[in-house]
Amino acid sequence: EKVKNNKSEEFIRIGEGKFASQMEDLIDQITSDIKNIKLICVAGPSSSGKTTFTGKVKQELMKKGYEPLMISMDDFYMHQDKVPRIEGTDKPDFEHIEALDLPYFDEVILKLTKGEEVKLPIWDFARQERKFKDPMKLKEKQPILIEGIHGLNDRVAASIPKRNKFKIFISPLKQINIDDHTPVSITDLRLIRRMVRDFVDRGVTPEKTIKMWPSVREGEFKWIYPNLPLANFIFNTQLDYETNVYAKV
Repeated sequence: EKVKNNKSEEFIRIGEGKFASQMEDLIDQITSDIKNIKLICVAGPSSSGKTTFTGKVKQELMKKGYEPLMISMDDFYMHQDKVPRIEGTDKPDFEHIEALDLPYFDEVILKLTKGEEVKLPIWDFARQERKFKDPMKLKEKQPILIEGIHGLNDRVAASIPKRNKFKIFISPLKQINIDDHTPVSITDLRLIRRMVRDFVDRGVTPEKTIKMWPSVREGEFKWIYPNLPLANFIFNTQLDYETNVYAKV
């Protein structure tokens, strides 16, 4: 109704305001215990907005005087020859937690929290090989901020005590109603997000995204949702105006 009545900007501000209010609550919780928090983990299902959200958390913490070190769990993948296979196929299962080099990830995080110097990896997906950044070590007031679908799992950075981790689960959490009789489920909303992202950023057709969606969903139920009770904060990344934006793509 607001769009029809030329109040689109107001509609956008309301959505952004809801998001900002949640973010304020989240940052307050983190900073209230920042002396004990060494690792802030952001996890969620496909197209929940993990990368963008993690960047926003970093910005908000920087406003408070902190300088988080962002690490993507994607940089700790194993070579695809060592990745578990999708059951009944020869295709690598990149949703599987064993697709990550967990011992190596644990080693790097533990060294960082002890103040030791490390070379952070960068995973080259095209060449299937690990490269490295220049040596670095954590500064004062520099928590580690990691993003990845397995961030809630206790097997990730297992050497770090639970009390030193703050886990955030993110996802769109509200069903959209096109009209009084036509709902769009949360899952379908994420599928729409992924189709747009894959097409715009990766050149992948919607048909291919839809074809791979069942295996993505299977991985979510196997690796993400069972760990949801371990989350310290649940964040709704839905923006009420987002379907209007997709109409322009």
